[in-house]
Amino acid sequence: MKAFFTSYFGLLVFCCICCRPNTALPDNAPERPQAFLHVGPPKTGSTYLQDIMEKFPKQLESQHVLMPREKPGGNFVKHFTLRHLDTALAYESHKHFINSSSYGVYSQYIAQVVATPGAKALLSDEDFFNAPLLLKELLSGFDVTVIYVYRDELSRLLSGCNQMMKTSHDVLISSCASFIQVQHSSPHVNPGFFPEQSNLDAFKSWVKDFKIIDMYGAMAAKQDLGHVFFCEVMGVLCNLTANGLEDKVQTNPAIHSEKILLLRRLFDQYAKRRGCPSTPHGSHGGHFVDETSDDIMIQFFKFAKGTAYESPQDWPLITYNLYPQVLYSMEHYRNFRDSEYGASFLYGNGTANNEASVKASQRSELNSFAMLMDPVVQNIFDKILHHIVKKKKCKHY
Repeated sequence: MKAFFTSYFGLLVFCCICCRPNTALPDNAPERPQAFLHVGPPKTGSTYLQDIMEKFPKQLESQHVLMPREKPGGNFVKHFTLRHLDTALAYESHKHFINSSSYGVYSQYIAQVVATPGAKALLSDEDFFNAPLLLKELLSGFDVTVIYVYRDELSRLLSGCNQMMKTSHDVLISSCASFIQVQHSSPHVNPGFFPEQSNLDAFKSWVKDFKIIDMYGAMAAKQDLGHVFFCEVMGVLCNLTANGLEDKVQTNPAIHSEKILLLRRLFDQYAKRRGCPSTPHGSHGGHFVDETSDDIMIQFFKFAKGTAYESPQDWPLITYNLYPQVLYSMEHYRNFRDSEYGASFLYGNGTANNEASVKASQRSELNSFAMLMDPVVQNIFDKILHHIVKKKKCKHY
């Protein structure tokens, strides 16, 4: 034994066993604060969840859940969007973010959570999914649970297309079917709609846990998304969510049918062609005239009486084949469930997602090109523009 300790090898083994640093936390070491990080992605019920956060801040705070506010005592910010972050999240610009005024808001919020015994942080934003590295820096020292809501890819993208029609988004092309086909061939057109598993992998290196809520699976099980998110995942608001939140929370109103939205966009294009100037970006997102979709439709039907366009069911349609996109969506779900994240799924249901994808693919869309070229529709649009000119004084018309 003496020879062992006097040998070089014996001395090395002794040092490795007895002289290694003690990495165990002491008995009185404070627990790391907990953070719940809701990362979307877009069109997966984020607004509904954020409306619950906004509606019940006192109930959440009574259960030790703190949410960010723009200033102490100010209104709850239901999600930090890029307008608060000066585009820092989108491009992972650490220096730009740290030097921005938004960093101070985050810093004060994080300091408040750390200084409040037993407090938990709750942050929610669809853009967070694209910012794993920045969030790692922001939430260092926290035990983080990432909450991700999964929705069948095809129905999610079509929902996003409808939303962009509602806001006359500049990148939108003539139909949702074409939009989906372009997205699948060139995801860079709108990368925010294509969250990649690599983003989750970037979170995996530093978060404590993942919870992936299958939206259609929860619906098939007749479970409210809010109940699953707040009660089952976070352990809060269980009394509220058990009774259902649809009647308590002001959810987004159902958007108009796709025909109406496409026709509204068609009118925008016609107004631009006739020289009606753009209006500032507002609640309807840059329409060429400051009129709501409902206003335009009322006027359209008023002037369409007695023509072939008197009723929407008579408008010209195009039927699209989105079967390849259905196959993509089904494969996307299978790959996700078969990956290491499969164990993180709540209410996983491949059948429910497949049915949603097939339902979304069965669509006929307005033939906007045919309508725009039809002299009857042009005459209707001229009458609508003349009506708007008298009200709004579109000086370039």
